[in-house]
Amino acid sequence: MWIFVVLLIFIQLVLLSLTIYYFYRHPFDIGNTLMIMFFVFYLFPAWDFYFDWGLFDRNILNYFVALKSQSQGLYLIFITTMIMLFYYSGHIISLKFIKGTAKKKSKVKLKDASYSIKRINSFIKILSICWIAVFLYLFTKYDQSILLFFSPSRKEGLFESSYISLIYLTLPLLILILIVLKSHLLNRKISKVKMLYLLIATFLIYMTSGQRREIIDLFIFVFVLLTHLKVVNIGEIKKFNQVKYKRKKIFQIGALSIVLVPLLWWSRVFFTQLQRNDNNVIMPWERRGFIELLFGSSSGGFNTLLLGLDHKRLFNLEWGYSVYFFITSFIPRKLLENKPIIINKLWEQDLNLIGNPSTFFVNEMYINFGIASIFFSFIFGLGLSYFYNKLYYSKDVFYNIYSYTLFSSVILLFKNGFTQFIINTLITLILFHIVYIFIKKRGAYEKNNYNRKFQRL
Repeated sequence: MWIFVVLLIFIQLVLLSLTIYYFYRHPFDIGNTLMIMFFVFYLFPAWDFYFDWGLFDRNILNYFVALKSQSQGLYLIFITTMIMLFYYSGHIISLKFIKGTAKKKSKVKLKDASYSIKRINSFIKILSICWIAVFLYLFTKYDQSILLFFSPSRKEGLFESSYISLIYLTLPLLILILIVLKSHLLNRKISKVKMLYLLIATFLIYMTSGQRREIIDLFIFVFVLLTHLKVVNIGEIKKFNQVKYKRKKIFQIGALSIVLVPLLWWSRVFFTQLQRNDNNVIMPWERRGFIELLFGSSSGGFNTLLLGLDHKRLFNLEWGYSVYFFITSFIPRKLLENKPIIINKLWEQDLNLIGNPSTFFVNEMYINFGIASIFFSFIFGLGLSYFYNKLYYSKDVFYNIYSYTLFSSVILLFKNGFTQFIINTLITLILFHIVYIFIKKRGAYEKNNYNRKFQRL
């Protein structure tokens, strides 16, 4: 067994080295980013569990998980590694195909696309009015101060469904995008004061959700958007366009995201206590420390896999449950009373947990499809990479923005699984595309409209 352990660790280290190499060369690649997160935030806690180092708590929301045997633990680490290996293989194959096709078509002049500045201005106003209406509807249900409303606290029952939450957060993001796009088309720079105002306003709106992931996703998206469209004065343009500068900045935003994970959780705990008028406020770091939050929280990846397997054994979860949930998710429950619920909430309901844990991409794959998850992971990697890179390397600026949205959702894919990732990104891109259809013009340019190639990696 020890020989297999050493061999498996060696394979993982080789794959990690390869991933780091490609990540350094292409930091905005969605496949490399997902692989880095898997190695750092999934495999490390998994080996801690297997070797019983005791660095992290094994309880998941008051549910204790344990390995039936060492061989089971080794098998699960092996199978999850294979799932990610085949995902990455599909990603690489798709990426090579797209880049090869792009080189062949590089001499072909594509039809230009222009955008109506007047329509962009109209949509900024329309979306602002729509968001204010949603905000007023939500705030009338909230019986506390507006300061606490915009704090990163838990607000149970405020967002009646994830769809309302998604629309509430997507509308201000679209407004920000349109303002940046307008400046880009007019070849103007947005002043730092105006940009700071826009970012603070959007940040406060995202704080309402109380979700760390949503806020970190926002940071990543805004960084990629401003890096690629170059509409803010951040120094010399020549320096700004350099690949090394972009690489340095993405490492900085990565470090900031890691620091934000515990800081935002502690903030949410603190403001939630204030919101509940708790007379005995407990310092958040006394509940969970920095390392525990970063690697081994109550919804740690490997722990959750064991919980999901326990649930599958006890309740006979059908093969491909998440696919059935996805197909029926858009049908109102009034029309389909017995439609399934998302898998992590199913765990909470059936196992009497005190909350719903994160699902994780590899966990959802294996729990749904067993050994066949290796094949399905390959297909998923192939399709996601093809779709993402087609958008990223498109000559249409709005398609580029679609790819930035996908890239910023990589945490959602890693931690919440493919079902929630597909649903959230699909709804977001549909909203984006509705706006895109109305602001895009074909044919002659309007005055002051510019179509430029973008500096990429």
